[in-house]
Amino acid sequence: MSAASAHTRESIANRILNGELLFILNGNLISVPQGWLSAHPGGALSILHFVGRDATDEVEAYHPDHVLKKMLAFSQGPVQLSEDGWVPLLPPIATGWHRKLAPDGSLQWHNETTPEYSSENTPSSPSSQILLVKKSDASLGSGPSPASIQPPATTLSLKRQSQHSAAYKQLHKRIVAAGLYQTRYISGYGPEVARYVFFALSSYLLYRNQWFFLSAVSLGALWHQLVFFCHDLGHVGFTHNWQKDRLIAIFLADFIGGVSIGWWVHVRLFPPFPVVVDSPLCLSRKESQRPSQYVFLVIWIFLYLTLAFPSRYESSVSVCLHTAPCVFASSLSTVTRISNTSLSLP
Repeated sequence: MSAASAHTRESIANRILNGELLFILNGNLISVPQGWLSAHPGGALSILHFVGRDATDEVEAYHPDHVLKKMLAFSQGPVQLSEDGWVPLLPPIATGWHRKLAPDGSLQWHNETTPEYSSENTPSSPSSQILLVKKSDASLGSGPSPASIQPPATTLSLKRQSQHSAAYKQLHKRIVAAGLYQTRYISGYGPEVARYVFFALSSYLLYRNQWFFLSAVSLGALWHQLVFFCHDLGHVGFTHNWQKDRLIAIFLADFIGGVSIGWWVHVRLFPPFPVVVDSPLCLSRKESQRPSQYVFLVIWIFLYLTLAFPSRYESSVSVCLHTAPCVFASSLSTVTRISNTSLSLP
């Protein structure tokens, strides 16, 4: 496609208003299939908040090379750039617009918030700030207008943003060259694993000798330390493979710690790659899956009874028999997600 036939900002804006999910990657227009929103490991919001924007830096930071190559299959061709790069559009989700199924089964624009724009321009409340205020009644609408996807005025010029992006790219290259993104399995996680084994053995041996309080302290220390490792796994920061890291996290968090990694990553307000949390999509998602949080209360009750009344729970096998059903229930949704989700784009 020649420069003259490259996608213009106006044509891209019209396609976005028609419901297409488009963003810019290295000067090319990428079209995201609607079905990928629910399958994207980083969540739907990380895509919706970059519709109409240049997402090059963010996409390259959070995706491995083989995924970046697969994205090229969804390229619609180059876009027309200004002297300082792509002039961004305002994603419809930023003003509360998103598409959902209507009663007739079709996708229609839906808005359950009212955007409030900052009337001042201060460091604490810049003019580009938009606050979404939830409506008392959600309703279907005709969709966002051309004016609503034009970003509000800002003191941060496009030229300055381009300079920031160029500086970031240089820093990123230095970090890659230094190998700082590579996982240090031996020198980095080796001491961590040794610490986990020490606390686990301490808890077991103390329990065998009926020193129940000290055993509980060691078990608590083990859970406490495993949280740091599970945090890295939730951010795909160990093997850098979503499926491998999630399976390891299920074993450590669900079956040892009794806390569902699926709930921690996908139901809490923070997705694996935090982008924006003050969204009606995020809030409604949390409310719709709230019952899964109570699984952990049951687990903690059983563990408390085990330590408070050791005479009734004489072995670690008994602990497993009482907690295994709860742990299994808390991890079932995560196992299902892994079996139905692939890292390859649809």
